[in-house]
Amino acid sequence: MNSRDKKLKYKLDTYILNKTVSEKEIELIISFVRDYEADNINKIEYLMRERIIEGNRIKGAIKQFLNSHPVLTKELIGSLVKRIQGSLITNQKQKKESLFDKIKKWIKR
Repeated sequence: MNSRDKKLKYKLDTYILNKTVSEKEIELIISFVRDYEADNINKIEYLMRERIIEGNRIKGAIKQFLNSHPVLTKELIGSLVKRIQGSLITNQKQKKESLFDKIKKWIKR
């Protein structure tokens, strides 16, 4: 991560900020980027966990269907779909506020 920080600092210093801000301000911007990247990584990990959980729910619904109806026929597809849909219905959790939303609120103050 150290080399990524150096690249970011160099780009901020030369290309974007044109050396018009202090070293302390550049470090502050880099810390914002680190926090944003950490939030992105956490969100990706959360979504991957959710995908695994949904996959397990679908597998469970299919197993449940096969225990009830050993053979899948055209007439029983609706039953399978209902079981899968029922397994995917979950309570919606409140979305966690992202770093970007927090910064927008802070700027509006």
